[in-house]
Amino acid sequence: MTFTAKVQRFIDDPLCGFTAEELQAKVSTNRAREALAHPPQDFLIEKFAKDYGYTESEAYSLFEDVKKFLLLGSIVDASPAPSLPIDQMWHSFILFTKDYADFCAKAGGFIHHRPLPATSEHQPPIEPTLALMSAAYGALSDSHWPAPLGSFGIMDCKAGV
Repeated sequence: MTFTAKVQRFIDDPLCGFTAEELQAKVSTNRAREALAHPPQDFLIEKFAKDYGYTESEAYSLFEDVKKFLLLGSIVDASPAPSLPIDQMWHSFILFTKDYADFCAKAGGFIHHRPLPATSEHQPPIEPTLALMSAAYGALSDSHWPAPLGSFGIMDCKAGV
């Protein structure tokens, strides 16, 4: 498959020019820690668990990974691809518009979600995202990563955290 130049750069350099140590430092700033500490609305977790067959504990854990994914996507100059569970929770989170906007403000600016078909030249494969996430956060949850690529899921993120 042929990709856009931006997607190909992400495939060729999943850490987006950073070292793992630099990424770890970027997700450990005061602003990043504040964003990652953002609590979910109880009803978001309850609704997601019911809608997708998760326990509330599993839904909460997935929410924590969504925040990590979104924060990291707002830091790098790339559009990481979410796994299917990450994408599902992201969609659910967006429905809680005020809460989602509050999280985005903590992460550095509103994080848009531009759904595209997985076959789009703008949609990276999931492997660079896995490399990026594990470099920044260490071992990833097997139940959240790797998993099938979300059927839609490229994002534009405001950089600058």
